[in-house]
Amino acid sequence: MTSRLGIAVLALLLVAAASRASASLVNIDWKTKGDKLLTFDSATGLSWLNVGLTVDQSYAAVEGQLGTGGTFAGFRHATVSEVDTLGADAGITERTGQFDTTNVTTITNLISLVGTTLNIPADADEESSGFASDTSGGQHRSPFFEASSGKAEASIFSAAPSPDPQQFVGHWLVSSNFVPEPGALAFTVLAPLALRRRRRLVV
Repeated sequence: MTSRLGIAVLALLLVAAASRASASLVNIDWKTKGDKLLTFDSATGLSWLNVGLTVDQSYAAVEGQLGTGGTFAGFRHATVSEVDTLGADAGITERTGQFDTTNVTTITNLISLVGTTLNIPADADEESSGFASDTSGGQHRSPFFEASSGKAEASIFSAAPSPDPQQFVGHWLVSSNFVPEPGALAFTVLAPLALRRRRRLVV
């Protein structure tokens, strides 16, 4: 009991340190062991549901499943600002709205964590797109991250002409009710620190 409490305290301290230094994003389990359907952001303490699970579902339908007993109980629709923060915590340095090579690796890695809503292998095209709670012109805004043929883009648009559902658009669902196991969180935060220390020693 004491050792578990100690690990939990250590994990909390590491989360605080990580949020001050650099955020860590890690896949954690949602319903079953090993499903890895959540992405935990150590800087915000928020867990993001794999956006691919909600593709082609209307905003109203998903909202109806957020309450007790619902498929997505414990979650809520994220704001555009929260999706922006997720991108920043992943390391996206700018959002140009144009395909370029600036954040290819970062965006590709983020897509692999949060899930894909569109995947076209022939074009090396992957996208993570979802509805947020913000509206514009009566339509819910759809932040997305896309990587295609060595270039990548992070942008926001208001889906048109039909706001929802859309075949290749999911929903950005977020929750503060899910956190990693203390041991896993400690490893997630300590591993990059150990790697940086090793690099310094090698240099």
